Amino acid sequence: MLGWLTPDEQLSLLPTLISSAEGGQDRLWLVMSLGHAQVAAGNPAGAAETLAGIVDQLPAGGEQDKAARELVRLYLASGQPVRALDTFQARNLMSPGAAGGLQEAIQLARLAGKDGLERQWLESLMRQYTADITELRRLRALQLGGQGDLAQAAMTAERVAGCRRPWLRIESGPPGYWSGEGSRRKPWPAGSRFIFLPVTPPRQCSAQQRLLRNCFVGLNW
Repeated sequence: MLGWLTPDEQLSLLPTLISSAEGGQDRLWLVMSLGHAQVAAGNPAGAAETLAGIVDQLPAGGEQDKAARELVRLYLASGQPVRALDTFQARNLMSPGAAGGLQEAIQLARLAGKDGLERQWLESLMRQYTADITELRRLRALQLGGQGDLAQAAMTAERVAGCRRPWLRIESGPPGYWSGEGSRRKPWPAGSRFIFLPVTPPRQCSAQQRLLRNCFVGLNW
């Protein structure tokens, strides 16, 4: 019915229609249409307030959860990360035991500046996934912040040090090399070790090679 109107025209018309609606599904539909028009007009903050006013009137379960997640996104889009986090927690939107839910919660806490919550959820995530060196370093920084939990930070630092670099292998090489002086391979000197890099995108490989050049200046790249 409203599709032929521009967002600005809908914003002018819908408040009058909503005030005259008696309630029920028709009014809910009009309010949701107002929220969509506000988003289309570039007003996510207004859309968030509109949606927050009706989310509890939607059918319990899937519809309310869907609306609550949309409310979180609208708060983020309008620069209100604290309200986004509060809604996420109040609506219990984090799936228990799911890494995806923990990662979403961590990002919200980080955006909201809630270091205590971020650390709590990061520790839960790292108990499941221990090889994410970036998040381990962030956890270590949080543990050192505030009053400074040196014992926990030291344990996390050990885990950081134990993370292997998947792009680097140092091991024994092929049995020999071609020297250009005849048709037989010459053996490598005893105890030789070799650095192997997998096939990687050019930019990443270039960065890795620069790092190795700094460490092994005698190599010919």
